[in-house]
Amino acid sequence: MHDFRARHLSEARANLRKLAEYPGNEPESLAEAISIQEQATVEMGVQVIGWKIGCTSEVARKALGAIEPFFGPLLRERSFQSGDYIPTSQQSLRIVETEVAARLKTTLKPRTDTYSLDEVLGAVGTLIPALEVVDRRAPGTLSDGLWWNIADGGVNDAIVLGDECPNISDFDFVGCETVAQVNCARSYNGRGDNALGGAHKALQWLVNEFSRQGRTLKKGDIVTTGLTTDIFSVLPGDKVTSEIQGLGRVSAAF
Repeated sequence: MHDFRARHLSEARANLRKLAEYPGNEPESLAEAISIQEQATVEMGVQVIGWKIGCTSEVARKALGAIEPFFGPLLRERSFQSGDYIPTSQQSLRIVETEVAARLKTTLKPRTDTYSLDEVLGAVGTLIPALEVVDRRAPGTLSDGLWWNIADGGVNDAIVLGDECPNISDFDFVGCETVAQVNCARSYNGRGDNALGGAHKALQWLVNEFSRQGRTLKKGDIVTTGLTTDIFSVLPGDKVTSEIQGLGRVSAAF
């Protein structure tokens, strides 16, 4: 059964617009929020190229009032390469997150047994320095209703990808230092383990959550694994350059 809340959220996301009013009652459960998210994605007629994991850091969980991570779809239509200009609206939050992303080389189907960390890492083809741009099309701020954030595409707006690194065995998921600079002035520092103990553990969480829900992660899917620095936002005209130790740089202008 179609949910009219999904139509309003999909139209707002497609048009980079914030809703003036909530499009109905707040979802009452995770399952309901995910159902709206799925319907909104279908309504937009877009191509899903992977998934973002939200609230993997303690900073993000406190900001959103979450006790565990969640996921949302990454869209080809809002996927960019390092150095690109990212169009946003005046209403956009423009929160930019420095993240480790992974591209899968193996399809991971749902099963009864839990996927081990070794199995998950064995399914990773490349690692990618990435920026996620976060926005909320529902009214209010990120702290105004976790179920709305999940229903609203997991509050993903865009993804920016740097060069892919195939040599993942040498990467320090836990101790890698990360830094984001805005206009070569403001700096935000972090570490890989700020995201659920490391991108590898965040990815394992998503794989097993998908399996639990009967979902499949496909070969070629990109997964962004969560915020590694403090939360910050940018203004139109700003440029963000982030570096992840052992992976490289990624940048975007707004």
